[in-house]
Amino acid sequence: EFIRSVDAEFHERLVLNHHHYLGLKWGVKRFHYPERDRKLWKESGWTGIKQELIYSTSIHTMEEYNALPDHFSYAFLSPVFDSISKPGYKAERFNFSEKKESPVKVISLGGIRAGNVSEAIQMGFDGVALLGTIWNSENPVRSFMEVKSEVRKNIFTL
Repeated sequence: EFIRSVDAEFHERLVLNHHHYLGLKWGVKRFHYPERDRKLWKESGWTGIKQELIYSTSIHTMEEYNALPDHFSYAFLSPVFDSISKPGYKAERFNFSEKKESPVKVISLGGIRAGNVSEAIQMGFDGVALLGTIWNSENPVRSFMEVKSEVRKNIFTL
């Protein structure tokens, strides 16, 4: 029902976290694999990979990142900062000197807000992802726009 409620011209921008078979029927081009699903897919020999699709996954260590096959376009590495939406989910420090050369982009997740975007980019992340900054905000649009502004400042100054 959700996919049906989105104009068809935007279906290829949607990302499905589960029920990937539905996405293929509706023109969705982006599929996320949480850690558990990624491991199951690996056990199946990575069956069904389609070059025209965009795959992402969630990881929590640089070792997991280094083990990712190239069919993933990006991976969310977390928690980078103390979580905004998950109390008690504390920041980890990731050693980017251990990061292997890979086309898979590494996206920072966990505690991202306008005030720490620069730090995340300087750590070596290719981008940032937001959850609590938006969903726990009294003004989600303003929070998003503040982070977007910081991303633009930092990307163009590198």
